[in-house]
Amino acid sequence: MTESSEVTSETATESAAGASDAGTSGMSKEEIVEKIRAVMVDFFELDASEITEDSNLVEDLDIDSIDTIDLMIEMRKHLDKEIDDMALLDCKTIGDVAEVISKM
Repeated sequence: MTESSEVTSETATESAAGASDAGTSGMSKEEIVEKIRAVMVDFFELDASEITEDSNLVEDLDIDSIDTIDLMIEMRKHLDKEIDDMALLDCKTIGDVAEVISKM
């Protein structure tokens, strides 16, 4: 293999790796939970220590269905990714939200 083909091969590999980092691809569930936590602290003015993967949206965080839509809109902005409204409305916990987002 010539030096120029080695460089081209390395560049293609780096481009493919970079493409997988777009949106939530390549992000762990914990990283997504951290993004959700940051949005909820900023947007809903919640205490970060109250927001865990097991936090119930309604019972623990007082997030109703309208707030869930607001969360989805804010997450779209932060992740630059389309999020299914209906899938998010079925979520009960922060972990559920992270799971739905990780699959999109």
